[in-house]
Amino acid sequence: MDLGFHPGKIGKDVESDTITYRFTIPSREHERFIDEIGSFKPEHIRVFEEYRRLKGEKG
Repeated sequence: MDLGFHPGKIGKDVESDTITYRFTIPSREHERFIDEIGSFKPEHIRVFEEYRRLKGEKG
């Protein structure tokens, strides 16, 4: 929120020794999130690239 995003409620998933936090943001903020926050995780990078590819086909 400090960065101007409008996330939904933060969820917490606990599985054995792993805790995962998740949240959603409005679709109009997706591209800005990718540009400003991004990720170094290969799985996230693939999702971001696919999002941009699909958005480019629609635009």
